Amino acid sequence: MINILLVDDHQIVIDGLRGLLEDEAGIGTLYEAQNGKETILIAEKEEIDLILLDIRMPYGGGIMAFDKMKSMPNVRHIPVIFITAYPKAKVKEVVLEKGAAGFIAKPFDAKILIDTIEKALD
Repeated sequence: MINILLVDDHQIVIDGLRGLLEDEAGIGTLYEAQNGKETILIAEKEEIDLILLDIRMPYGGGIMAFDKMKSMPNVRHIPVIFITAYPKAKVKEVVLEKGAAGFIAKPFDAKILIDTIEKALD
């Protein structure tokens, strides 16, 4: 079973992601965080297989959390897919160069999300 951490500062987005993923085969626990600080704490504490991470959030945005986790030996292996309403080409280029497993602009198609998750976990 795959454990996924859903990170967004808007609960409606987390609820939407949860709704899309709950019916997928192989999905285990869906954890939630609403800022970068919570993301790091949960990634350290739980057995997370994948993180779906927003970019713009309070208390440490997604890129800050990603950079911090990449420097932490116990969590740097976790693939991160950025999901954001901030789809500027430069941002996509930056996060992919930093090692993100994917980048999806909101609003997104459910099939693209599932395909990107499967690719990240292969």
